[in-house]
Amino acid sequence: MIRNVLPRLTLRGVVTALLVLLGIGLVVHQSPRFAYAGYAPFQTPTGRAWLTLGLLGLWLLCWGIGLLVRRVSRVRISWEPAPSAPAIDTSGEARATAIALARVDHLFRCAQAVLRKGGPLWRLGRHSLYRLPWYVVLGETGSGKTSLLSSSRLAFLHAREEAAWQPGDPCRFWLGDQAVLVETDASLTGTASHSAWQRVLTRLRRARRRCPVNGAIVVVDAARLLAAGEEVVARAAAMRAQLEAMQGRLRVRFPVYVIITHCDRLDGFDAFFQQLDRRSADQVWGVTLPAGADGRGQHALAMFPAQFAALVRRLQDRVVDALAACGDAARAGQAYGFPAQFEALGQPLGAMLHEAFTASPYAVTPWLRGVYFTSAAQDGGEPLRCASPLAAALHAGARPPATAMAARHGYFVSHLLRQVIFREPGLAGRGSPVSRYGRAAGYAIAMILMGAVALAGAGLVSSYRHNAEWVARVQEGNARLAELAAQAGGSTDPAAMVALLDAAGWPVGGAGFLLRGFGLYQGQPLDRAAQANYRALLRETVLPFVQARAHAVMLDRQRDEDDRFDALRVYLMLGDAGHYRAATVMDWVRADARAWPVNDAQRADLLRHAQVLFGMRGFLPELASDAPAVAQARADIAAQPLADRLFGALMPRLRAEFPATLSVAQLAGPEAALVLRRASGEPLSKGVPAPYTRDGYARYRALRDAAVAAVRQDQWVMGAEAGPRPTAGQLKAQIDAAYFSRYMQAWDALLGDIRAVSLAQAQDGAALVRLLAGSDSPLRRLLQAAAVQTTLAAVNDATGSPATPVDQHFDALHRLFVAPQGGHAPYAAIQDKLAEVSVFLDAVDAARQRGMPPPAGDALAALRTQAQDQPAPLADILDSLAAEGGTLALQDVRQRLDDLWRGNVVPFCHAAMDGRYPVDARSAVDMTEDDFSRLFAPNGLINTFFQANLAPYVDMTVRPWRWRPGAAKLHFSRAALQAFEDAATIRDAFFPDGAKTMSVRFELLPLSLDDYFDRFALTLGNQTLQYAHGPARAMAFQWPSMGAAPVARIDYEPAGPDGRSGMLLNGPWALFRLMDMGTLQQVRPDRFILKLQLSGKPVSLEVDASSVINPFALAALHRFRCVGTLQDTRAMAATRTRAGTPGGHRQLPGREGAESPETARREAAAG
Repeated sequence: MIRNVLPRLTLRGVVTALLVLLGIGLVVHQSPRFAYAGYAPFQTPTGRAWLTLGLLGLWLLCWGIGLLVRRVSRVRISWEPAPSAPAIDTSGEARATAIALARVDHLFRCAQAVLRKGGPLWRLGRHSLYRLPWYVVLGETGSGKTSLLSSSRLAFLHAREEAAWQPGDPCRFWLGDQAVLVETDASLTGTASHSAWQRVLTRLRRARRRCPVNGAIVVVDAARLLAAGEEVVARAAAMRAQLEAMQGRLRVRFPVYVIITHCDRLDGFDAFFQQLDRRSADQVWGVTLPAGADGRGQHALAMFPAQFAALVRRLQDRVVDALAACGDAARAGQAYGFPAQFEALGQPLGAMLHEAFTASPYAVTPWLRGVYFTSAAQDGGEPLRCASPLAAALHAGARPPATAMAARHGYFVSHLLRQVIFREPGLAGRGSPVSRYGRAAGYAIAMILMGAVALAGAGLVSSYRHNAEWVARVQEGNARLAELAAQAGGSTDPAAMVALLDAAGWPVGGAGFLLRGFGLYQGQPLDRAAQANYRALLRETVLPFVQARAHAVMLDRQRDEDDRFDALRVYLMLGDAGHYRAATVMDWVRADARAWPVNDAQRADLLRHAQVLFGMRGFLPELASDAPAVAQARADIAAQPLADRLFGALMPRLRAEFPATLSVAQLAGPEAALVLRRASGEPLSKGVPAPYTRDGYARYRALRDAAVAAVRQDQWVMGAEAGPRPTAGQLKAQIDAAYFSRYMQAWDALLGDIRAVSLAQAQDGAALVRLLAGSDSPLRRLLQAAAVQTTLAAVNDATGSPATPVDQHFDALHRLFVAPQGGHAPYAAIQDKLAEVSVFLDAVDAARQRGMPPPAGDALAALRTQAQDQPAPLADILDSLAAEGGTLALQDVRQRLDDLWRGNVVPFCHAAMDGRYPVDARSAVDMTEDDFSRLFAPNGLINTFFQANLAPYVDMTVRPWRWRPGAAKLHFSRAALQAFEDAATIRDAFFPDGAKTMSVRFELLPLSLDDYFDRFALTLGNQTLQYAHGPARAMAFQWPSMGAAPVARIDYEPAGPDGRSGMLLNGPWALFRLMDMGTLQQVRPDRFILKLQLSGKPVSLEVDASSVINPFALAALHRFRCVGTLQDTRAMAATRTRAGTPGGHRQLPGREGAESPETARREAAAG
């Protein structure tokens, strides 16, 4: 009986049965877990039975619909018109067709029954049909199909008598040990629409859906290849139609093997191959074409001519051996002509293959795998025509007798089938996505089903093991909980409570773990019991702890009254179920948790337990209250005004909702850092707290109204004995007063701290002021934003409230941007003044670059005037800009003048004076008269520079000169001023009356001459003074003498004891060198006594200068030095120290790039 059942048992049936059983098991075990709104419809066995029947019915319905769809898809509708003539009686033909179809079905059933007997049990029937490859053998009648298979020496199974082949059958099964071959009758494949042929293809498809056939063997008679060309083409077309019909019907791509039979009828075949033994005759003779990249071999057809030519060459190479094996000349002639006979097959064979296997875009092209040549049996048939007249002449009458040919065996058959065709069963379906995906899907489904069964079994085992472990853990947890409860002993220590509650609450939330499911889960009853114990423990520990904390806070006089009020409210709620609100209590617990003496982890755990306690549905605490403590707390809280307490409770909530700040960078825009700074040093990223903005004010109003409304709701907290309370309007006014005060303080502090970036710290002061004067400048944006944020009346427009104190306080700021009718806003005038200042600073910079004095500072004075009566921070910003603009202009003057002095005067001064007389009295080198005049003359370098640049800054009415107060910021040195004063003294002494050249006029009067000398003579240029102890007479001199050499000479007689009788001095300074040789005593400003020693003998002369301003005994002449710079470096260093900031210079828009050396020096000097 088992053998009768197993052939009908398939893998699909087994899988379907497993799925049904698995589904029934899931329905029975898991459907009771399904519930909706507390209703479980499948809790009873009856409900589960109806669910099972419903699912089975649904499955049967789907199966029936699928079957109907498959049946309907096979229906074909013909729209041919009805025949006009009476139908021909085709009852005989119809009966023959019915017999043929029945015979096909019978042969397939018998073959399948035989094949299924040999399959192993695990293949479950159907898959035994896939053990061996199936091939369809096609060919015309007489092409040698049967002879080919009979002579292959394959081990074929002889069918029983009822399954044996009978003449006229549409097909024949050859059940071999290596393959199953289905030989089709030639009449069956005459037309593609033959009903018996279609039935064969249908049965093949049903028998082996995954791979109906592994290939097709097309047998072609060699004799028919040499027929007329039209017949070959017709046969090729019929072959192609037949193969395309197979591929379309079987829905699988398979290789086609073309076998040319009856090659022994080629003249010379027997003589050429007579030396081959049985083993050599079994080898393969033909061409196996390679499969292309697509697995279909369509591109290999073009290789056939070359491969066939190679076969011909191989035969030609064996001609010598074949001739040697022939016994007579006649057979040798036949063997010699055989290659030519074989070569004659190439052209018709190539034409046939080209017609049958050339790729076409309109149909699926058959896959040509190989072309082979065989000789199944030498039956002595008529030889084929010779390839040429010469071959016919050579072989005429040379045919051996038929009796000699009858004993010969087949050639090139056995290995062709065994070693080539039957070794490639896997080629069928290659390159077909449908087949590949179908196999993959089948394997995947099988793996999924097996995995599901394995997982289900493993799940049941795991469920049992994990549930046992879970029960053991619950028992251990209960034991540990009892131990911890005994250790705690009613302690109120929060750390001890956390350990106890963690131990009690661990089973909660453990339900639903995957490995504890599958119908064996026991966590729900365990969790219900554990949760009941856990909640009871929460009431015994957390609830008293929270009440104790509220009691302590409400009596703590160090706390704010609003904190004490919140604690009092929670304390009363825990003792009065009528006023209990879980959300209020939990909010207070979270706020109070920061003061608990536990670490962060314990605090988080204790809060979680408190959340569970106060989040329980239906929980209403009723703890006993301490009436004296409540009365004391109420009395302390009532001592503070209600408005102050409400405001103190309101602001923390407002700050929590608006934690950020409205920074200066947000108010003034991204360019704020270029032009604005904080006087306090705070960064621009800080500003006004967000609660003091319009958004914060809007939220404040809502919180204020809610707090005032909550006063009535929380009246029960203070008790009935509380005194009279202010009305809601009074409360709002009192709270608003406190809020507006802080609002104004916040904005006053910010606006009063805003300053403009110092012009001395900016790389381009004009660009900085230009940016401030722009229509979208950071200063304008800051002031406008501040005006908007301090205009709170707009927020009150919806309620019609009047302007707030904030609006009144900042009214001056608001009016800056309010334009009168037909006019401009006041801030526009300020922008115009700033624009004028930027133009002034540009002019200062241009003047500095051109070496010119700066322009008048009228724009700065106008800006300083405009700064008066302006609101903060505008007044300070404008005033500082005016002051720093003036300083910057003076800084440019200082640098420009210093550059001019060092560039135009200092180099020549050092070259003309350093190491020369009279500046250096000990020097033997004289300063030239021209150089002296070029430096000190009224039109000289020093006086010209002074008069053009420094005279306005010097007070020359005092001695010594001093810098005027307005020049203090120039930081010019005292040494430079002294040098200019000395130069003026030298100018007045040497260049009287504005002379362009040096001129010294004076008179000499001899006063005394030593008795040793008889005569004394003093010559200056071309003027000579003589004296010989007589009456003295004064003589006028001018130095240098006009038209005379600059010579100073003294002559005296007799010669002195040293033998000298005079001295001679040359050069423009000879007069002064002469005076330096003696002693010059000043009697009055214009009179001097010159005492000389001539060879040790005294001579005295009186020198009367032409003016009190004279070069004699002139200290300025020897004191004068060329100063290298006009600047006072020590004062500038101190200024840089005071003005310097860590931020360095600020780069303004439009001034990027390298700066000039003059600019760098100016900025370094300015700090």
